[in-house]
Amino acid sequence: NTEFSKSSINSSVAWYKVPSKGQSEDRCQEGQRVGNDEDTMKEIEGKLVFLVVREYHRGEYTCIVTMTQRDRQYNLTRTVAVSLCASQPDLKPPVLIQPKADQQIEVEFDKEVSLTCRMFFHCIQDSPTILWWTVDGRNAQELGPAIKVFQSKEESKVKDRTITNTISIKAVTPSDLQRNYTCFGKNRIGLTFAQVTLFKKAPSYAIELGCTLGVTLLILVTPI
Repeated sequence: NTEFSKSSINSSVAWYKVPSKGQSEDRCQEGQRVGNDEDTMKEIEGKLVFLVVREYHRGEYTCIVTMTQRDRQYNLTRTVAVSLCASQPDLKPPVLIQPKADQQIEVEFDKEVSLTCRMFFHCIQDSPTILWWTVDGRNAQELGPAIKVFQSKEESKVKDRTITNTISIKAVTPSDLQRNYTCFGKNRIGLTFAQVTLFKKAPSYAIELGCTLGVTLLILVTPI
């Protein structure tokens, strides 16, 4: 709720929705005064009160206070932005999407490997939405240039977020197999994490078998 102090007895307040792209299809038409005829919002003593919040309420609203003092009229305006947050009956910590719990990833020495972590964050007011990797307890951001970090974020209309954080190891070494790779996601409710381990790809051996018919067979044997 937003309110102007009425510094004069002869004053009035009116609320308007600011025109924006795509709002021509909304119930609140562009430039139309709001708060009088809507079942979901009412103007009460200078306040714009949302009785039932709908998606089309998202946007900017301008309040115009008209005051008359000593036969002169003054207008004061203020614009506020209204964003929507999905209602959550039970607030939850971040939800892990990727990787699977205790996932093992096969790698080859001197080859590049990428580890991806993805989590879903419910919209929670005044809550951080943080996603990061640690390697042996250190933030992966501190381990460049050997390890590079890439992050992207998707946000829905109701402020839910899906964040993806990927670390890339340019050339895997034997020591990388001994490290602890952990992905963390944090919001105001709690902490979610998942660990990943690397293991070396098993080599394949070729055994050549000959026979009197002049046919050569190659059998690939992979040690277990």
